[in-house]
Amino acid sequence: MISALLFMLNSSHKRPFIFCSFIMPETIVLILEYYGWAGLAVAVIFLLYGIDRVVPSARGVFLFRPLVAPGVVLIWPLVLWRWWLLAKDEKGA
Repeated sequence: MISALLFMLNSSHKRPFIFCSFIMPETIVLILEYYGWAGLAVAVIFLLYGIDRVVPSARGVFLFRPLVAPGVVLIWPLVLWRWWLLAKDEKGA
């Protein structure tokens, strides 16, 4: 079904799947780019405001933050989840 639709869209081309060969890599790169930008935004906000709550021993240690930044960019969904759990526990206690 999908191949028939792609063939109809690209009926003027000699190779009907040339359309599909460019869409997938561009989509993957775009998703990774958005993931990186979201991670960078979370890292900036987390390292400015949230790290003191999650890691109490990091208070006043400002050279620690640039070392943690690349890891936060990569695992930002986990960082947000952990930060949310700690904020929920603080409100409940």
